[in-house]
Amino acid sequence: MFKPIPKDPVSIHEKIVKEIQSSILRGKLKPGDKLPSERTLAEHLGVSRTSLREALKILAASGVVTIKQGQGIFVAEQPQPDIYKVLSNRVFTEDYSLEDLYDLRKVLETQAVVWAVRRASEQQLQQLKQIIAETRQKISENPNNSIAILTEHDTNFHNALAEASGNKVLVRVMQNLLDLIEETRTRAFLIPGRGKKSLDDHQKIVDAISSRDSDEARQAMYYHLESVAEDIRKVNESTGFINMNKT
Repeated sequence: MFKPIPKDPVSIHEKIVKEIQSSILRGKLKPGDKLPSERTLAEHLGVSRTSLREALKILAASGVVTIKQGQGIFVAEQPQPDIYKVLSNRVFTEDYSLEDLYDLRKVLETQAVVWAVRRASEQQLQQLKQIIAETRQKISENPNNSIAILTEHDTNFHNALAEASGNKVLVRVMQNLLDLIEETRTRAFLIPGRGKKSLDDHQKIVDAISSRDSDEARQAMYYHLESVAEDIRKVNESTGFINMNKT
């Protein structure tokens, strides 16, 4: 469940906090789960109990865990509204590269469409189709504002897709990840034809989900994200932007 904490100049308790947060984001720890005893947890992480206690105090203050005297430490049963935003913000505050972030999107969103194939309601499928149709209509009526329209569409579509997956943690993580890379996604739409390509890709993804075809949906999403990442690389190289977080 947990990885040993490496000894380096970064504060040990901060690393413990990140490791426990990561376990929650990955779904290895769920709301209401009891953490191992202090001694066992310290041994698993390879840290002192003093450092562990400091990390647990931070997590408790953030509403991530609840410390119950005489009972133990539990993942918050009813997390505060912003708990997943707090967790995902901590994960995404480093200076990650384009490849790091889009590799993560490929992992998250190719799985999201598989879940959507299994779980999406007809109403959610109609919403995804409507998002695409309304965007095409808006662009035809106001082509001079197509970049802003496409950026808004991209955010709405991928967030709606996360919702259709039925995984609440994924919804929170995707909201923050998309916010983080918004400017970079916007620059991609400066490339002629990128907007139409994304809309067509999105339609193929929705068609595959509607057909309840997991393999086709996964492939369509992977191809879409790989294509977008390649176009963003071209824009970044031509404008001098290398890292997503420096946009």
